Amino acid sequence: MVSPLSMHKAGMAVVCPMTSTIKPKWPFRLNVVVNGKSSDIMVDQIRAVSLERFDAFIEVLRGDFSQKLKDIIAKMYVV
Repeated sequence: MVSPLSMHKAGMAVVCPMTSTIKPKWPFRLNVVVNGKSSDIMVDQIRAVSLERFDAFIEVLRGDFSQKLKDIIAKMYVV
């Protein structure tokens, strides 16, 4: 989930889906380890979804990875 908490009051969230299909050369993917498994955050698949679609907490993105994700989003949208 990459949206600000203020958006959640409307019942929506902006998310970047994840996949276990790793694409190491894709510039808009971020490789992370979640629950001990290598995964790609697919920033190129960013979308808004209803909070009702969430059924479980996965993990908090820590340290450098949070900034790297922000950098990729900014690069995609030339912010």
